[in-house]
Amino acid sequence: MSLGQFLLTIAVYNMLAFGNGSAVLALLQHRLVDGHILGIDQFLYAYALGRVTPGQNNLYLASVGYMIAGIIGALAAIVAIQIPGYLVLPVLKGYERVREQRAVQGFIRGLTAASVGLMFAVAYRIGVEALTGLIPWVVFAATLALIFLARRGLLLGMVGAAGLGVALKFALSLI
Repeated sequence: MSLGQFLLTIAVYNMLAFGNGSAVLALLQHRLVDGHILGIDQFLYAYALGRVTPGQNNLYLASVGYMIAGIIGALAAIVAIQIPGYLVLPVLKGYERVREQRAVQGFIRGLTAASVGLMFAVAYRIGVEALTGLIPWVVFAATLALIFLARRGLLLGMVGAAGLGVALKFALSLI
């Protein structure tokens, strides 16, 4: 995939995302991982980096851009992430006029449901590919426990899970 193709893909998918970068994960995974441009580990690594860094949800695309074309790819990806937002601004003015109409509200609810469905599909697909042994399942369960049960936040949950994963891998290598 050339840098131009990657940037066009980002721009088109971000227009479809309506401000939610996680909504296009399934499309990006299909295009990048199933298209053999990135491995699933690289894709998950880029996504994890984007989630722990402050900023918008789709900042992980800068990591993907870096993997594809180096620093130029990362910088170009950041620009491509921003452009659709500015192109949508004129549409927002028109939306303000029709947002109270029932048909428009129904359409927005449908888009929201589709977005949630896509996110669940991506989570399932990534889980099937990534949770292949005992250690990934233990780390996954510990992450959920830290985030949801202990209410320690996403960053602490991910750091704790990474530490647990490294410790388990190290302990198993000694056996």
